[in-house]
Amino acid sequence: LGWALPFADGPAASATGIGLAVLSGAVTSGLGYALWYSLLPRLAPSAAAIAQLTVPVIALAVGVAFLGEVLNLQTAIASLVVLAGVALAAMPQRRMRSSGS
Repeated sequence: LGWALPFADGPAASATGIGLAVLSGAVTSGLGYALWYSLLPRLAPSAAAIAQLTVPVIALAVGVAFLGEVLNLQTAIASLVVLAGVALAAMPQRRMRSSGS
């Protein structure tokens, strides 16, 4: 299938279109990784791991805001569950005192 797609009948991709697609991917990925790796040394490992869990929710929000994607009830609830889990994981742990017995 991967080899069939470039040779299938359909709208032809122009050199400009291909160039813009590559540039768009390189710029967005490059900026995202540059930002992430510049912030990473300032984060505790646990905070960095927890931050990664928000990526699907952020992608959903961007899709809704800029691409007109529809947010249905199931996806909204799932996003709230993810954010609640991230909030719980990010909260400082309370230490329990031993009973000393």
